[in-house]
Amino acid sequence: TCLESIWPYYTKRVNKCPSDAAFEEAENNKIVDALQININLDEMKSCLAQGFPFVFGLELYKSFDKADEKGIVPMPKSRETKRESHGSHAMLAVGYNDRAKSFIVRNSWGDDWGRQGYCYIPYDYMTDSEFCFDPWIVRKLETDDMGHEHWDDEDDDVEDEGEDDDEDEEDEDEDEEDEDEEEEDDDDCDIEQEDNEDEDEDEEDEDE
Repeated sequence: TCLESIWPYYTKRVNKCPSDAAFEEAENNKIVDALQININLDEMKSCLAQGFPFVFGLELYKSFDKADEKGIVPMPKSRETKRESHGSHAMLAVGYNDRAKSFIVRNSWGDDWGRQGYCYIPYDYMTDSEFCFDPWIVRKLETDDMGHEHWDDEDDDVEDEGEDDDEDEEDEDEDEEDEDEEEEDDDDCDIEQEDNEDEDEDEEDEDE
């Protein structure tokens, strides 16, 4: 396989032969360990929980197009007709949400589709063998380098933002401490001033 940046998905060239650069990149990323999994909710969730996304095929119906904007795929209704194009479609399951009872799925139709390229597909939809088929996980590639130099720069940005937030909180705490100290000093001055006024009144009474 090659990086999406080398051979991105464009519908107009979906049936065209990839570029030489894509083939060269693919030579360095061969699958050496893959496993077909059963269409079973516990097994599917277990794979994802262990860090193994799985690719699968799914029969798509016209109601699937409702996910274009919000990324929520409905359960197909009985007697519903299949989509005219991409009626049988491959996607990648990357996570799950028990509260929504749905798998989190990455589609290949660009970031403008669904929720930045992702959608939620009901458990009942994906665990029905009439709809879902041929799920596989890739356990190992020929090149399996996960070093820091290959991480997404956005991860570093998130860490930097967290550090900035901590520094801002520390500055706010210091400002609050300074304000508290100033208020204490003002209170002390008021007390001293009141004591001096009382002493002056006592001296005047003695003189009288």
